[in-house]
Amino acid sequence: MSLLPFDKSLPFLEDIWKKLESHLCFWCICRHLGIDSISFYKQTISEAMEELLATYPQHKEIISESPAASPTICGGCYEVLTSFTEDRFLVQIAEEVKSQETEFEHFSCSIGLPVASVVREFTFLLMCADVCPDAYEFLPIEQVPSVKDVWKWMCGSRLESKLNKRFSLEHLDILLNFEQKEVDSECCRLEESFRDRFRKRKGKADQFTRANVLNALLSVSRAKLRTLVAYPPDKLSHVSAVSSILCTHNSIYVAGRYNKYSRQLSQSPWIIEGERKGLETSVSEIISHPLVEYTRADKHEFSSSGREDIDVQMLGSGRPFMLQLHNPRKLLSQSTLLRIQEEISQSSLVKVRDLQTVSRADTDILKDLEGEKRKTYSALCISDSDISQQVLDGLGDIKDLVLEQKTPIRVLHRRALAIRPRTVYWMKAQPVDGSDKKFNLTLETQAGTYVKEFVHSDFGRTVPSLGGLLGGRQLDILALDVLSVHVDWPPSLKKVQ
Repeated sequence: MSLLPFDKSLPFLEDIWKKLESHLCFWCICRHLGIDSISFYKQTISEAMEELLATYPQHKEIISESPAASPTICGGCYEVLTSFTEDRFLVQIAEEVKSQETEFEHFSCSIGLPVASVVREFTFLLMCADVCPDAYEFLPIEQVPSVKDVWKWMCGSRLESKLNKRFSLEHLDILLNFEQKEVDSECCRLEESFRDRFRKRKGKADQFTRANVLNALLSVSRAKLRTLVAYPPDKLSHVSAVSSILCTHNSIYVAGRYNKYSRQLSQSPWIIEGERKGLETSVSEIISHPLVEYTRADKHEFSSSGREDIDVQMLGSGRPFMLQLHNPRKLLSQSTLLRIQEEISQSSLVKVRDLQTVSRADTDILKDLEGEKRKTYSALCISDSDISQQVLDGLGDIKDLVLEQKTPIRVLHRRALAIRPRTVYWMKAQPVDGSDKKFNLTLETQAGTYVKEFVHSDFGRTVPSLGGLLGGRQLDILALDVLSVHVDWPPSLKKVQ
């Protein structure tokens, strides 16, 4: 069985090896030969050499002279695949992770290398192409296993035993940043030929990125490439250094439904010209605080299925919401969420239900259902003249009423001027006992309907309006409650159980 994906390179294996061995370590030579077997890289160097010798005995002499023992510092990985795969470095990683006191079930590793590594990969492929142009005709960078991947193949399972956690792509990401200052200037050679690609952009810290360097190198011919890079690459005099070991936990997403029982409480902090309006807290703060405090998250983001005005209560089964907790240090079990749910619900202002963790994919449900949902409202209204039950009963016959709503005056400062069609699916009204002018209106509408403006017309900006439907009366709204947001998400925990 062949280890080499480039069959045409086999007769030239010895020449390619000789070309690279003064620049690269054993593992990087194997990478540039295209060897991509994970099991191959999980072996020791001596075991990997034995496999190569058994597979290609005709090249015994050159393979047995391993460059791994050479004093030359590898110009491909900067010793990341040699010095930084040793057990003592893995112990250092494990100690750093444990010192951060972050709870996690699985972990993954990321490797940060200088952007100039991309330039060097192409240069070494050029050297291979000089020996065997047919096999390396298109400089197959995508077929060369990256230093990052090979390090993970070599160290992932070993790090598992030190952390006693499973190596996976979820939960905790351990980022190992390596610096090699000797190669930092190598990207600058490209700047003159690709001024548009590498122009310094406002707000962007890095002029050179892996993506724009890679795209630049892929856009030129092999002959042009030779003029853009140091060929062969300069040899290094220093091993790379670890600049940082950073641990970042994947976000936790918590979903639920909330009720709001105050007409002075905004959904999020409401600040106008530096002055806070309403109460000294908000729905999002009341819900977020205990969850952020428990998980010790770096930051959080609150979103919901729409929002009610500050003076509107949210009743019934509540409004669906989601909270994203960035880089949490502690995990949330369902029993912990139940305890936090009870803690939040002790507030006289807000209560929550169905608090649960959801996946990142579930977060799109709120956006997807935004335009489809319906809402049921209860409004206390007042007329400028007496109104009878008989007049109000006529509203019950109206179904699927389409409104033309011009952007309300009260939100013109933050919403574009437009006429939006919205549907009132049904409504009914009942006089208030002891009053000839007040009545309670219950209605179900399309998401995004401005109910207050439907009642009082907003100086004729909503057509038709409730006042017009009731014979041209002047109406106003005294109180508004949301009774239901018709979105079946997140799932009721009672149904799940």
